[in-house]
Amino acid sequence: MFSDPFFSVVATAISVFLVTSLGAYLRKKERLTDMVDMNVMWLVINILYPSLVVNAMLKNPALDNVENIFLPPVMGFCSVLIGFLLGFLLLGAAKLKSDQEKRSYLLANAINNFGFLPIPLIMALYDRETLGVLFVHNIGIDIAIWSFGILVISRTISVKDSLKRLLNAPLCAIASCLFITYFDLDEQVPSFVFKTTQLLGQAAIPIALLLVGSLMYDAHKKSDFSDGVRLIFSSLAIRVVLFPLCYFGLVWLIPMSLELKRVMIVEAAQPAAMLPIVLAKQYGQSTQVAFIVLLATSIASIFTMPIWIELGTRWLL
Repeated sequence: MFSDPFFSVVATAISVFLVTSLGAYLRKKERLTDMVDMNVMWLVINILYPSLVVNAMLKNPALDNVENIFLPPVMGFCSVLIGFLLGFLLLGAAKLKSDQEKRSYLLANAINNFGFLPIPLIMALYDRETLGVLFVHNIGIDIAIWSFGILVISRTISVKDSLKRLLNAPLCAIASCLFITYFDLDEQVPSFVFKTTQLLGQAAIPIALLLVGSLMYDAHKKSDFSDGVRLIFSSLAIRVVLFPLCYFGLVWLIPMSLELKRVMIVEAAQPAAMLPIVLAKQYGQSTQVAFIVLLATSIASIFTMPIWIELGTRWLL
C-alpha cells in the first residue's frame, strides 16, 4: 500500500522528534542550561548551518539550471503569503481575544519548519541536488519573514532592522554559492574546503534540534492549554490540511524542475516553525499562542507528514 519512501519519512520524522525530545529532557535535568543557548545558537547559525549550505550547493549540477535559481525563492515567498492568507481566513475560528494573541497566531501559522526538519528528510529521500534547491527556496521564506512577518508581529516595519536580520550568515552563504556556481568558479574551490564543510555541516542538524528541544521545554512551562482547543484545531486545519493542498496546487499549476517539485512536496507537509516563538518574545507578543501552534502541528505532523509526502509523490512527480 505504501512505498519505501513513506517508511523513510516515518523513520526520519521519528528520529528528528526523538532528538528534539532529548534536548527537552536535557533542559529539564539542567544538563543543557539556558546559559549556553546564545552561544550554541550563534555556532549553529554562523558556522555549522553555512557549512551545510556550502557542502550542498557548490558543484551541484541542479544549480546549473537557471530555473532552479530564480523560481525557488518565488515559491518560498509564496509559501509564507499563503500561510498568512489562511491565518487571516481562520482567525475568527481561533477565538483569540487580544491583539498580541492574534498577531502571534498569524505569524506562527504563516511560517513552516523550513530547515531543520526538511533537511534530514530530503537527505533521506532524495539527493544532494534537491538539497541545494531547498536552500535556494528558503531565500524567499527569509525575505517574507523579515518583511511581512516583522510587519505583522511588530505593527511596523523597520527597513534597517529587516535588512540587518536578512543579511545573516546562512543567507550570505547561499548567495555566495549561487554567485560562485553561476560564474563557474566552483571548480576552483579546493577539495579540503568540502571536507571541512562536510564535517561541520554534519553537526548542524543534531545540535540545532537539541537546542530547539530545550527552548520548547522552556516555552512549555509557561503555556496553558486549557483554553486553546479552538486555537489548536484552527491551526491544524491550516498547517496540516489546507496549506499542503494549496502548495500542491502550485506544484500542479506551475512548470518547474523535478528538484523544486520534491522540495515543495516536503515543505508542504511541515509543521509550524520555532522562529515565531522567538519573534513573539522579542516584540512583546504572545509566546504561548506561538508555542501551542508549534506543539500541536509538530505532534500532528508525525502522522500527517508521511501521508502528504506519499500523496504528493504519487500525484505530482
